[in-house]
Amino acid sequence: MKKIIVEKTFLEHSSTFGLTASHVWVYSLLRARVPLSIRSGWVDQRGAYVIYPVDKLAEASGFSARKVHKLLHDLAAAKLLTIAPTRTASRLYIKQWRAPSSVEPVESPRGRLSCSARNQSQGLRRRVR
Repeated sequence: MKKIIVEKTFLEHSSTFGLTASHVWVYSLLRARVPLSIRSGWVDQRGAYVIYPVDKLAEASGFSARKVHKLLHDLAAAKLLTIAPTRTASRLYIKQWRAPSSVEPVESPRGRLSCSARNQSQGLRRRVR
């Protein structure tokens, strides 16, 4: 039995992007296939890609093929993967999940930067210069 790694931050922030546990599960299954794709030489100018037939992904995930198809398109809309159709099968370019930055300025209810966010953004400007 193979272990599937799910990033904690992805679980914590997935609902922010309108993603469910089903999306997280399918995305994690696809991410687990990326190292195999690289070893197999499935790399082109756009990066490493995964070829995972919908029926096989449905079997692995425990969902119907119709639901997997919808989940793939939802993940593409969330910019977590790109679907590139070819004559034989679609290539899935899986993007690496990045947690939202905790250093971004936060708006206060009145529309101004909160004190801590203002201090953080000023500190960032000082470090960048």
